[in-house]
Amino acid sequence: MPHPLEPNCECKRWKRKYMEAEHTRRKYVDRWEKDMKEFSSTIAECETTIATLKAELRHSRTMHSTHRKLIQQLQDTMALNGIPIKHTMMSISNCRAEDDEICPLSLAPINKSPLPLSNDPRPCTLVLNTMKPEHKCAELECGHRFNSLWLIYHFVECSTFRCPVCRAGQQDFRFQQKELPPGAVRMLESVEAIKKRRLH
Repeated sequence: MPHPLEPNCECKRWKRKYMEAEHTRRKYVDRWEKDMKEFSSTIAECETTIATLKAELRHSRTMHSTHRKLIQQLQDTMALNGIPIKHTMMSISNCRAEDDEICPLSLAPINKSPLPLSNDPRPCTLVLNTMKPEHKCAELECGHRFNSLWLIYHFVECSTFRCPVCRAGQQDFRFQQKELPPGAVRMLESVEAIKKRRLH
């Protein structure tokens, strides 16, 4: 005769079923928690990507607005001075140069020209168009090509818009700082700092 406190076969069977059900539930809960963690991680990555894209879009809009204002300033200057477009900054084609193409002004490769008047042989990191930093070449309507910063430095220093090689273009032309791209302004400021150091 079985002991009164000893569980009978029916109890053991239901207990085993309960344990199996609990094991199955635990397995699915663990899988669900794992899936939720992966889903949350994916959402976080998506939110980070969206924030980055929004920041890049804001930056692009700002740059576009800056370039549009610059073009408008150049057009106003052209109209004010009665100068045809072929004698303005708008006529300079900013493009990419070949690696071995030499600038007639810097006497160094266009893509690796140093800062004007600098004793540092390293390539200048300033560019005219920050949206296309690889475009360091400036081509005039006559076809001659230069490092863009060296060409603008030549124009500003000589108060001319003539090609340094063939002399095509307008002889007398004074550039206002607001008419120049930000990269050119920073370049001129750096050159002025070099000049001041040499004087002292």
